[in-house]
Amino acid sequence: MGFGDPVSSTADFQAVLESFSQDRRPASAGSDAPVPDLDRVAVLGGGIEGQALAAWFLAEGASSVSLFSVYRDDLEQLARGVTVRGSGPIGTYQTDGNGPGIAVTSVLEDAVSSADLVVVTGTVLKQRTYGLVLADRLHDGQVLLVAPGRTFGALETSWWLRVGGARSRVTVAELSDLPFGVERRGGALHFRPGVDPVMATLPSLRTGVTDALARYFPSAGAGPTVMHSSFADYSGAVETVVLAVAGPALDEQPAPPPGTVPIAERVMAATLRPGQIDLVARLVAERLAVAERWGVRDLPTPDAAIAAAVGDNSADGSRSIPSAPEARSRLRCAVLGSLVPLVSAAEVAGVDVPATRAMIDLVTALVGGDLESAGRRLDRIGIAADSLGAVRRAVDQFGFGGS
Repeated sequence: MGFGDPVSSTADFQAVLESFSQDRRPASAGSDAPVPDLDRVAVLGGGIEGQALAAWFLAEGASSVSLFSVYRDDLEQLARGVTVRGSGPIGTYQTDGNGPGIAVTSVLEDAVSSADLVVVTGTVLKQRTYGLVLADRLHDGQVLLVAPGRTFGALETSWWLRVGGARSRVTVAELSDLPFGVERRGGALHFRPGVDPVMATLPSLRTGVTDALARYFPSAGAGPTVMHSSFADYSGAVETVVLAVAGPALDEQPAPPPGTVPIAERVMAATLRPGQIDLVARLVAERLAVAERWGVRDLPTPDAAIAAAVGDNSADGSRSIPSAPEARSRLRCAVLGSLVPLVSAAEVAGVDVPATRAMIDLVTALVGGDLESAGRRLDRIGIAADSLGAVRRAVDQFGFGGS
């Protein structure tokens, strides 16, 4: 019996669902697990999210932070340091090696070898690449955090580690979303309030790891399994709607008087329509229905996710309307890393998700490519089983590289 075998019966599936709602503590974990020292942090990915996280870790007390990138644009930007404005860790973080700051490197081994915590950032496609290339570069005791993990980020990363032949015993953690929103304005990163994310680990219930991560992410809640952090990801439900769906059919606001010159909408919050909120609510309702069948309940409401995605009209809390390339990139990630995995979980649970499927088709038509085939699916990352025991092993031990 292997990880790739299908669920064989309704009774087995119901037993699987019940197992996810139990507070099971594997022998390798538990509430008395030691809290690891995660002082030395390596952030992989020099884009906006990677730079923001590097500054965040320094501000939250990490003793050292390295930032890895091989892209010329990232390295040229980083040569000027990382300046943060808005509601985040305000200041300028040096990258020139003179005194405390962010150590920038284009050599992966230099970033990873001495780190306690390795953080994978960026798009779903970049996260997959990191999962594969890190397979023979991690060592026992390290924690690998996927941030944002979106849906099934930790499971997919662990699968790529296995494909790459990883042997080290590491813990893979997942943060459903970042606790802040961030964009570049001129030469600075502008932070705005975000969501309270959910974090979890592979193997499950590594409470020492989640306690250590709480030092950096105090607003994050700890879920017992990565199913809890994954179903708490509302990025696909929100971003596909606010970036791809608009127009008079969703505009319930009064029409301006004849002859009125429209005021240019310069921030995302000014573009949000009541009909869009209703559509987000429908997508979230489908996610919650699937989550409940998997034994995951009491998830956050979508209000905070909507607010984080669009910002508000204030100077510090606003979000600029993204460029077309950025919007397409975010839409692609929303489908690959959030909507497709939800459909995958829905198929196993026997739940119909018509709005989610329709949104996948719409975004695919907009950005091109076969996004559904390329998205994260449980049956393609080793999580399909024909018994309760196999599912428990897959979830509780998936983070181990060694046999």
